Amino acid sequence: MAVNVGSMLTLCGNPQNIYLFRQIDISVIDFISKMGMGIVFLPFFLLLVTYSYALFPKKQIFLNPVKKENFDKKLFFISLVMFFIFIVSLEFSILRYTISVYFFICQRVFKEFDYFLILTFALMFIDFNLLSRLETFQNFMKGFSYNYLNIFNLSVFLS
Repeated sequence: MAVNVGSMLTLCGNPQNIYLFRQIDISVIDFISKMGMGIVFLPFFLLLVTYSYALFPKKQIFLNPVKKENFDKKLFFISLVMFFIFIVSLEFSILRYTISVYFFICQRVFKEFDYFLILTFALMFIDFNLLSRLETFQNFMKGFSYNYLNIFNLSVFLS
């Protein structure tokens, strides 16, 4: 659930967010603030979860013990810092340099990368790009009013 909320708020989280960002031509900070409208719906979500908890009977869940993975704190903090540098590099169009620096600092990440998952996302981006070239979709986007609620709703719909 946290991943979906995070991807909703960030520019690079979903293909539709990248499309909206490029279509609207606003800064990264403006985009994140517009997508923050989801916080308004948080009380409704909590109400839904509470209702679901009360409505469905409790069922015992059995968990198998899972071997703990080693957590690389150094890699985590480097990635966290690089994420903020990534956002800044988007604003100044220097993304290729940021990725190059990350590659040299964290080569192990690229060796253990799940390239098939990335390929799946790349195909989703290509599919969304083809969809955005359809004349019907382009006409819809030209007539679209870019206020906070409409941007949020369009992103949810495209998800």
